[in-house]
Amino acid sequence: MTEQAEPAFWRMVAGFFAGPFAWAVHQQGNYMLVPVSCHERMMFLPMVTLATAAIALIGGSFSYGAWRRLGPPGGGGNPERNNHRFLVGLSLLMTALFVFAILMQGAATLILSSCQR
Repeated sequence: MTEQAEPAFWRMVAGFFAGPFAWAVHQQGNYMLVPVSCHERMMFLPMVTLATAAIALIGGSFSYGAWRRLGPPGGGGNPERNNHRFLVGLSLLMTALFVFAILMQGAATLILSSCQR
């Protein structure tokens, strides 16, 4: 079996940074678009939710590709490879956490009207 090359560092941490970034954009976008959504009577907020969840999932897909490229965990093999697996696993968990947060906050926009005070 041949040794696979290490994935690029940015692929390993893409999910780690894309999830929080997408959540922050989701928060700010929702706050900025509430008055517009109320005035125009249009549901902009679910669109922001879907777009930011997609951003987080794209970052997570890069991390998942790095996870697959690293291969199965080695029992006492290369410690640097094990550190990379930990970093990629953490990136995938961060992606899942922030996608869940984005979708739960987005679900509220489907139930509550933008014009409620």
